[in-house]
Amino acid sequence: MLKYISVRNRLNQLSHILFLILFILSFYCFPGCSLLAGESVNQKNYKKIITKDIQDSKIVILYFYSDKVSESLKSVQPLRSLVNKHKDKVTFYQIEADKNRRTTEIYSVQYVPTVFILRPEEGIVRSFEIDVDLNLIEKIIEKKERSLRGAEIIAHGIAAGKPSLLFFMADWCFYCQKMRPAIEKFKADFGDKVNVHTINIDYEIVSEEYLVFGVPDVVILDSLGLIIDRYGFPAGYDTFLKTFRTLGVELKKDG
Repeated sequence: MLKYISVRNRLNQLSHILFLILFILSFYCFPGCSLLAGESVNQKNYKKIITKDIQDSKIVILYFYSDKVSESLKSVQPLRSLVNKHKDKVTFYQIEADKNRRTTEIYSVQYVPTVFILRPEEGIVRSFEIDVDLNLIEKIIEKKERSLRGAEIIAHGIAAGKPSLLFFMADWCFYCQKMRPAIEKFKADFGDKVNVHTINIDYEIVSEEYLVFGVPDVVILDSLGLIIDRYGFPAGYDTFLKTFRTLGVELKKDG
């Protein structure tokens, strides 16, 4: 009987120790805190995690890969080493593309690996498909690269602390012209609450970094520059209203 009690007490002690360990670890793994370099995130928690990093003025690297394509992980270790070298100003997260279809779709990921570099108050500054240029990423981290044409328009909007609607279009695109009145009306009604930018893909190189493969392409950003949604034709005025209201933006028309 005494032996049984002794064993039970020991088990209780071990369970208390295990609980304490898990409690301490939760502070490091809770979605509001940064994870280890290269840690996997999903579409349920990535926004909260990245928001915290950007608010802490950190560059964020998003790495889309697939468990089905072993080659898609070839750049993970070199990137992890690079991030650890600059861990005071950059974080790195992996997103499994097949298990996070919604996030994969709104970021327009078609190949793996696909990598996005997000900078505070600027949004996406570079993206890479398949071939990951580590030298260029390091220059971006150290702010030694040139800004792309069109990037300053987006950055100015993000720096203002408002969500953005990016209308990627072309003059020769019939459906772009069909959608344009809805964009202009939305800007006229709510331009004080939402940054509305029209970006011509024939002149603004930044469209490539947002992986715009066809036009019209409407990309919705939150106030920190994270992609929240993406639409093509025939999305219009009411769709934009619903999306920004979902983000908590108070949109009311006068009268």
